[in-house]
Amino acid sequence: MITDWCIIVNPCSGKKIYRHGVKALQQALQACDQTSELQFTQQESHAVELARQAVNRGYRQFVVIGGDGTLNEVINGIFTSDCASPEEIVVAAIPSGTGNDWIRQWNISRKTNLINYFRFGKRILADVGAVMEKEDGNRRYFLNALGLGFDGDVVYRADRLRNWVGAQSWTYIAAVFLSVFKLRYKQLCIETEKERIEGEVLTVCIGNGCYTGGGLMQTPKADPCDGAFDIMLVQRIRLKEIPSLLNALLKRKIDLHPAVKTFRSDAVSVSALQPVRCETDGILLDMNYPMKIKLLPQKIRFLIP
Repeated sequence: MITDWCIIVNPCSGKKIYRHGVKALQQALQACDQTSELQFTQQESHAVELARQAVNRGYRQFVVIGGDGTLNEVINGIFTSDCASPEEIVVAAIPSGTGNDWIRQWNISRKTNLINYFRFGKRILADVGAVMEKEDGNRRYFLNALGLGFDGDVVYRADRLRNWVGAQSWTYIAAVFLSVFKLRYKQLCIETEKERIEGEVLTVCIGNGCYTGGGLMQTPKADPCDGAFDIMLVQRIRLKEIPSLLNALLKRKIDLHPAVKTFRSDAVSVSALQPVRCETDGILLDMNYPMKIKLLPQKIRFLIP
């Protein structure tokens, strides 16, 4: 039987927090006279399969209890399902992860009144990013941001830290500072319709949303509903500029730093002469270069308070 909502829960996200989220969510939906089916992920990428199967069974409304990674997997499940019109699907989210950057920009937190959220919430059409291998055609979707170079290295080290200490909110910041001591510039070619940057690049963030890394703002002016990516790029900089760059990042003013280049586009091509780590929504990708990152405008409905 198809219920009103399919709830996908990552029990590893936020440890015990998810239990409170599940209970509060079920009580809120019951108060709104709405039914639900509960599904738990069992391993990495399981939410992709759960979401895909639910869409193919007829579900068109999802609630995700987890972090940015779980939400990313659900989006990928939706976009790789048999549904020809993903903009018909509604996604809501309850935070329990360490980052929660996508929902942060919509002011959704653990203090959000869930009854009001589901009874009076607004269903907006949000943009979605797609990254594709140019040669093999492999494709991955993302909601919030894609990072290359230093950004990918930080996610790699944050994942390793979490294997040691568990899901802690401070692991991303710690990984940033650890990565500073192992700076590696990458030979990249970044192309848009109006820009071409070739040479040594430290980091690239292609933002659909404005937050990354648990509240940091690499693309502070990004709007997930405006039909374009905000792109932040740093090429080779002097060592003495790194402290001021990190300070600007922590103060959410990185776009004002003289070493930072920003531009906007709905499509970006990336070529690399060496292995370069790439991440989307905090998930490391195993994809080959060259690749193309394309924005799909107004492609999914998201429930906001």
